[in-house]
Amino acid sequence: MLAHHICGIVPFGLGTYYREFMYFSPIIVLAECSTPFVNARWFMSVSHNTGSIWYALNGLMMWLSFLLCRIIWLPYGCRELIARSTEYLTSDKYHLSVIIPIFVGTPIAYLLSAYWFVLITKGLVKVALGIVKGSKKSHQQQQQQPQQQHSSTTAHQKTKKVQ
Repeated sequence: MLAHHICGIVPFGLGTYYREFMYFSPIIVLAECSTPFVNARWFMSVSHNTGSIWYALNGLMMWLSFLLCRIIWLPYGCRELIARSTEYLTSDKYHLSVIIPIFVGTPIAYLLSAYWFVLITKGLVKVALGIVKGSKKSHQQQQQQPQQQHSSTTAHQKTKKVQ
């Protein structure tokens, strides 16, 4: 987790300091739009509130915000870095202390986000399948209840007749 934040903060700070890479700063900021949902998920998990509809909705929003704000936008930043790499690497304006964090940190941040997105997607599918299975079970239970009530009523009536 710490490596992810370092990979985002260092390029952001260097770009801001040198007044370069400004196209990249909003991409990093936008990627953090998923953070409130990640934090909410953690709080709900720690407070054992994982069975609520809010937990499921938060998971959906976490997945959606990761998709829109990280998985779709971060490749744009990588593409821009690649497109401008010749300019950055051949210029005397940038020291290696600027180039290395930006060219190494950006792909690492994206790979970590992609890995987490896979994990979040697996969790979303697991919850969705649990909801579907749960609704099938409750439907089956509802169908069985009238049959059980009818059979117990019939058994009670038979007992009365015997007495």
